[in-house]
Amino acid sequence: MRIIKKLFGRESESQCRARDGDVYYINNAEIKRREFLSKPRTMEEAAKFRNIQYRQVVAVLDLRTPLICALLDGQRFEASELPQSPHTDGCRCVEIPIFKLNEVLEGRRPENGDKRGTVSAVTTFVDWFEEQSNDFQLKYLGKLKYCIFKRGHPLSSFVDVSTMHTYTDEEITAKFIDNYDLGKLIKQG
Repeated sequence: MRIIKKLFGRESESQCRARDGDVYYINNAEIKRREFLSKPRTMEEAAKFRNIQYRQVVAVLDLRTPLICALLDGQRFEASELPQSPHTDGCRCVEIPIFKLNEVLEGRRPENGDKRGTVSAVTTFVDWFEEQSNDFQLKYLGKLKYCIFKRGHPLSSFVDVSTMHTYTDEEITAKFIDNYDLGKLIKQG
């Protein structure tokens, strides 16, 4: 015959656990603590726990967003292949779970560009940036990158996303030296 010890005044057999032939009752706080400890702690654990197959990077739409984060914004990765966060110094990206690759995000997201407000949740940083004023773009990129950007080169021209490296002005000058007389280009604005 089992010896039953009542702890914390718990009466229900379903709330007990067996140990060395004795049955110990546990309270709700202990149950909640165990549930908390069994939950996933990292995005990788959560992805496995909830069967999340994809994650999408969401960057902040403002002047302080690093160029690497701006280019990752809106991209979807398999849960196991997502670049490690933070992506670079100043990274404020969040990663949201995506259950189906073709899932469309609904709702709005905040923006802090030429105007403050909200834009569609499917708007990426690159799309949003192209709609900003020339003054805003110049302030974000700096004069050299701005001049090259205005000549039709995409924002991705200034970053190597595979290595998470933003090119310096010297590297950009070397990269584009054959295409433009950069001194004349910068003077022209």
